[in-house]
Amino acid sequence: MNISAFTESPCDTISSAQIEEYFGPGIQPEARPDGPNGPECAWFTESDNVRAGIVVTFPELSSKGLSALYAHRSEYAFFEELDLIADGYPAVAYDGVDSRDQGECAVRVGTSNDATVDINIYLSQRAIGNVDPCEAAEEVATAVIGNIQARS
Repeated sequence: MNISAFTESPCDTISSAQIEEYFGPGIQPEARPDGPNGPECAWFTESDNVRAGIVVTFPELSSKGLSALYAHRSEYAFFEELDLIADGYPAVAYDGVDSRDQGECAVRVGTSNDATVDINIYLSQRAIGNVDPCEAAEEVATAVIGNIQARS
């Protein structure tokens, strides 16, 4: 899958209609083309001191794709293979610190042998304990991959 257009415009990975479905109206993307791990886009909502968010990143840490993550799997606090996403793309839920009980989860999807996309989910306080953050991240990852496929 060719992701080059999305590395230049990471906020195009999730449509405004999808963001509205996840958070409600009025959420604007924050593009971070020079993010610390690679180009990324963040969507955060904050109402009544309740914060939730999604960050989509195109990591530039390795050219070995998902295999780089597997090579270091023992270094992560949790590492869980997921079912294939959107017509066969491999995915892993992982993190250096297991923050799932705090409503956080990272999912990395292999888009080719040498590229990946990360989806980080931050649940609102109301959702913590009621929604599995890794299932939410997997749902968003499926949408992101579907959007990339539709525009590739």
